[in-house]
Amino acid sequence: MFGICCHFIIFLKKELAKTPWEQAVRDDCELVLAKTHKLQERDSEKAYLDIPKCLEN
Repeated sequence: MFGICCHFIIFLKKELAKTPWEQAVRDDCELVLAKTHKLQERDSEKAYLDIPKCLEN
C-alpha cells in the first residue's frame, strides 16, 4: 500500500509542477513522505492509515 501512495504523490507532483504552485507542492509531498516513512518504521502495516493525518499538518 505504501508504494501505491508514493506513486500517487509522485503523480501529483508531476501534474502540479505545471502550475505556479510547484514549490509548495514539493514541500508538502516531501513532508508527507518524511512523516509516512517515520510511521512506516514504527508499524509498516498501518503507516498508510496515517497519511491523511500527515496531510492535515
